[in-house]
Amino acid sequence: MGYANTHYTTLLAGVPAAGTTGVFDTNCWGYAVGVGLEYGFTPNSSAKPEYMHYGFDSVNSAIGSLALLQPVSLSLRTDTVKVGINYRWGGPIVAKY
Repeated sequence: MGYANTHYTTLLAGVPAAGTTGVFDTNCWGYAVGVGLEYGFTPNSSAKPEYMHYGFDSVNSAIGSLALLQPVSLSLRTDTVKVGINYRWGGPIVAKY
């Protein structure tokens, strides 16, 4: 499950001098799917790549001064790629008797 708090700003197409024509804030629910691997190359070190895709519901809204026009359909799709290197300080705590 995915969640995003989104903030959209619109501009009048083809007229940059007109500036912002409206803003729209919404909360979107969706899904998240991904895959990742982690490989330990020493007893205390590992590296990992990860890919995630987030898909959120579309919303229809009239925005700012465009309220008299057809509603605008807004959707959000996000893809991320992450890489990481991990180091485990110390080691397992073993009781000695």
